[in-house]
Amino acid sequence: MKIIRIVNTQILVFSIIFVYLSLSGPHLGLKYHPSFTHNVALWLIQKLKKSDSLQQLQLKDNTTLKPPSLPYLYRLLRKPAFAYFKYCVLVSTAGDKYVPFHSSRIELSREADNDKSDFGKIHKDSIRQVERMILQSKRKTRLVRYHLQHPNPGGTPNSTMIENSLTQFTGRAAHVMTLENECLMEKFFITGALRFFI
Repeated sequence: MKIIRIVNTQILVFSIIFVYLSLSGPHLGLKYHPSFTHNVALWLIQKLKKSDSLQQLQLKDNTTLKPPSLPYLYRLLRKPAFAYFKYCVLVSTAGDKYVPFHSSRIELSREADNDKSDFGKIHKDSIRQVERMILQSKRKTRLVRYHLQHPNPGGTPNSTMIENSLTQFTGRAAHVMTLENECLMEKFFITGALRFFI
């Protein structure tokens, strides 16, 4: 009886799950990041803090590159999680120097496409597997990609000019504004994303 209850609960949960919404999430990690300043900052933070999550985001947690021992993010991408949703909405942001455009949208970047190493092959294969799982899902999952353009990603009104310049230089403003700018989020939902939640 307990097994039947667990199965019924799982079926109920999977039928309720409807939309996966990701706002500038680093799905493919930070390996092919175009920003030199960001790469230097990540290297420095990693040297000081020895963070496991930063190592995973940089895809340096496993260098073997054989299927059972791939980097953690690539192992996650091989799980059929996106197939449980009816809609998979991926949002990237213009000027975001924290999370690369291609990583938040699960797309192939020019740098990754030109990478002929084993790592580049695994990267391309991971993207293909995600797309294949979504296309072959029983729920007929629909992948939707949005790219947000900020009217003014320069900083916040209560900050000093130096703070605003620093956040613009590091790309923090564009990354964080996706969540902090209520007007931008309201426009995003009214003009496009709201239909996936109704």
